Amino acid sequence: MKICTKLHAMTLVGVVAGMFAHTASAAVIDINGYLATSTETDGEWGDNSARTDTSGTGASAEPGTNVPDPVFDDDGTVMLTFSANGQGWRTGYSSGSYDIGEEWNVRSSYSATTASNAIVQGGYYEITLDSTGNSSDLFSWDSVSVSLWRNGSGADTTFQLAVDANNDGFDVGDLVGTAATPAAGIGGATTISYSGASLADSVTTDSVRLYTWGNSSINGNIHIYDAVAEYTVVPEPATLGLVAAFGGGILFVRRRFMV
Repeated sequence: MKICTKLHAMTLVGVVAGMFAHTASAAVIDINGYLATSTETDGEWGDNSARTDTSGTGASAEPGTNVPDPVFDDDGTVMLTFSANGQGWRTGYSSGSYDIGEEWNVRSSYSATTASNAIVQGGYYEITLDSTGNSSDLFSWDSVSVSLWRNGSGADTTFQLAVDANNDGFDVGDLVGTAATPAAGIGGATTISYSGASLADSVTTDSVRLYTWGNSSINGNIHIYDAVAEYTVVPEPATLGLVAAFGGGILFVRRRFMV
């Protein structure tokens, strides 16, 4: 009798867990691109064709000049947006040999030599998750990553993600994870990622920034080809209450028959 009752209780636990498993599983949404050596043509990055600086070698040195259009992906629950602030298309290299949708070919619009310079000058890339245009479900951000490679002696050498966990504006104290210093060229392609506790919990929208610095001059370029975010939908209070009610009932059954 005791053994049989315990098995029934465990079965009920499994049923309840199955009913609410979707609230605890993480979803992944990404913006796919490909390295320049790839023959793939169906990436989600924007069309690089006809994107050139207006005045030759120096146009991108002016913040906001020819900033790439944001790129989006939407899984029906949240929208992932990747955008640039104060970063311009690389002169003469943003069209031609690259396939449409393959990657961004951009360069810093500032000569930031340190992380603090980069933050003060405002040259960054931003990754945003937002559910308000879909279900408005609360979500917790589990991880984020950006894949890129650098080219040219003047390309930024250091890359690091930043999370404004206190919502008081970005500063050097908001840099998270380990700063990446990839080698130049496609062989130095690097994925910069973070999955720590600073990421937002129970929100409908939030952003993470990628700051870059360490360039000797504004004549190198950065190839960005992938952005990935992993998140978990937060159960609604009513759902949590129902789970708790089931849990209490299960404990009651076990205590009653297991004595």
